[in-house]
Amino acid sequence: MRRTRKSEIINRMKISFSIIVSFLFVYFLIFEFIIPFPKVFPKPGEIFEAFPSLWNDYRFPSRFALTFAAVYFSLIGSYILIFISKLQIIKFHYIFPEMLKLPNILRYFPAFFFMLLFAYWFGGNSIAEFVFGFLYAFVILAFGLLREIPNVKKEYLDSAKSLKTPYDSLITNVIWKYCLPSLSKRAEELHYGIWVVIMIYEIFAQENGVGSIYFEALKYKDLSVIVLLGIIISIVILLGKVVIKHIEEKIVYWEN
Repeated sequence: MRRTRKSEIINRMKISFSIIVSFLFVYFLIFEFIIPFPKVFPKPGEIFEAFPSLWNDYRFPSRFALTFAAVYFSLIGSYILIFISKLQIIKFHYIFPEMLKLPNILRYFPAFFFMLLFAYWFGGNSIAEFVFGFLYAFVILAFGLLREIPNVKKEYLDSAKSLKTPYDSLITNVIWKYCLPSLSKRAEELHYGIWVVIMIYEIFAQENGVGSIYFEALKYKDLSVIVLLGIIISIVILLGKVVIKHIEEKIVYWEN
């Protein structure tokens, strides 16, 4: 079964890479040779020529490093904290089951509302960016875990109780392991979302990350840099997805 799942992951990654390569090829063919003066997108040659400007004028290495660190610190740190505090989170669910209604209330507050609050309180502070990203990722994963707990099959719980399994052991060996694949899937979905959230936060807070590059490129109407940066970030996100899938295959399903 693990080999089958591994093959599925590899096939999905191959399809994703094929789509990106095909898109870039079609884009190059159309806008470099067929349409001489594109109105919407720059020519591929102009995108390649924009790389030195992105690297030097927009200070891409240092700004990208900040965003990259904020994204994966938030994602990995929140997942580790969920793992460490899983016992308390699951117990909390059974003590306060009505807390599942909280996301329904918070959905009426757009995410950028909380970004604006953080940007107002802390301004262009790198630590605040890390804290905001971490809190955002932790809340998403924590409520994802809480929502999955009611789906644990009753026969699993009854079987464990009939064996007089200690309560803490029932949580860690039955409930947690049942919820783990769903939580892993939520982390995969969060991977793309946290990139978007962090970059938007950097625009609001005027933080020196990838978001600030987009802000400056929009300000100077530098379309070539905008497109080039979009391609780079898309590739990085795709590679990150490959790594997450690999970790899931090695750890999550091994634990189960």
